[in-house]
Amino acid sequence: MNSRNPIALKLQSLPHAEFVRLLRATHARYLEHISLYPDLEEQAAALAAVTGTLEQRLDEVKTLAASLGTAMVKQDETRATAEGVLTSFGADAAQGQKNNRVTLGLVFPLRKVPERRVVTQVLELVVKFNLAPGALDLAWARQKAARSYEVWVNLQPGNEAGWGLREISTTSRYTLPGLPSGQKVQVRVRAVGPYSTKGLFSAAVEHLVP
Repeated sequence: MNSRNPIALKLQSLPHAEFVRLLRATHARYLEHISLYPDLEEQAAALAAVTGTLEQRLDEVKTLAASLGTAMVKQDETRATAEGVLTSFGADAAQGQKNNRVTLGLVFPLRKVPERRVVTQVLELVVKFNLAPGALDLAWARQKAARSYEVWVNLQPGNEAGWGLREISTTSRYTLPGLPSGQKVQVRVRAVGPYSTKGLFSAAVEHLVP
């Protein structure tokens, strides 16, 4: 067993091991004085069977833990060696990363960290008249992470309870139809990203409906 394996060393004093030894001692005491306990043969046999099973399972746990610990130590040593070699490359290491690989007798592709896609507050919301009565043209700054955009309308400007989801757009431009002509409304937009995450609403824009 690897002397550097802390998991394997810890198992030597594991309470489960003490418990198994106690069971073994109890069964040995029974066998030593079996004539004093003539009616307990069945219980003693069951205890011996369970003890054997526990001991076997404990040995399996020790083996698995020792194997895991040894593998962890080996990976730590490999990682430390690789880091030392890369550090010694100096300027060559930067060139190796630029070429997306570092050659150490073999070629290892460097992992590319995926771009974090997060939706934020919608900005630059612009509302304009549309030629059709009861319609407004909307446009806002596009977001790369957005899967869609929620368009909310308030038919009672100044009343927060008047806001409601009106449309969903997949682009950063939208013509909002069906609004009451001659009436002022408020419009705001928010982005919807991966896994239905939602950004902050844009600032509300108030506009007269043609």
